[in-house]
Amino acid sequence: SEPGVEATCRLLGELTRYTALALVPGWQEHRLMHIEMAPVGDDQLLVMLVTENRQVMHSLSTVPDRPTPARLRQLNDLLNAEFGGKLLSAITPETLERAIAKLPFADASLMQQTSALVQKGLQEEQSAPRIYVEGTTHLFEQQDFSDMPKLRSLMEALHEESVFEQLFSRTYAGEMQVSIGAENPHPALGDCAIVFTSYQLTEHATGRVGVLGPKRMPYRRIIRTVDAVVHHLDQQRPASPADE
Repeated sequence: SEPGVEATCRLLGELTRYTALALVPGWQEHRLMHIEMAPVGDDQLLVMLVTENRQVMHSLSTVPDRPTPARLRQLNDLLNAEFGGKLLSAITPETLERAIAKLPFADASLMQQTSALVQKGLQEEQSAPRIYVEGTTHLFEQQDFSDMPKLRSLMEALHEESVFEQLFSRTYAGEMQVSIGAENPHPALGDCAIVFTSYQLTEHATGRVGVLGPKRMPYRRIIRTVDAVVHHLDQQRPASPADE
């Protein structure tokens, strides 16, 4: 999904000649399609988690006391039965240990080891939403942003995920919003206007895109452009079972 979001951002920047933004949700908003723990070599265990939008997260760990292939199969079956179709944020050390405890051969060591391995597979660093920014050079073309200290503050604000999480959380899929001047959630955005909307990235996860420019931007044209690009994104979304 990431290259698609980056390409969308770039397209919005090119079409509008302003700065385009996209906020991509972290993995907590995705659902697990499949989990697999597989032996590698003599003492390693590969953990693979596949999400509904076909993202694969994996980790390889050295495990001194590895379960037998038969027990690994039972463990995989149990984890898929318990967590398949659930949000990744539902897979916590507590829920993992509670699930594994249902196996007849489960002991404290297996529960802790499996929980740690799955958590490692979830790759904590991917948990936060990520912001893409395209077309920052367009800011230098705007007379409104010619003041260098203001421009520096604006550039810094553009890379603060929490600022745009706060702003973009105000919209639901397909709804177009405009935030102007003091309505923006950061002092450095006081001279800016932002046109933004949400779209369905997958059945359960929402992506958000916007265009940032001066307060005197041609709103009608920008709204039409954002709407057209987002409509195209919705057409590209993989069909969910409910859609078929």
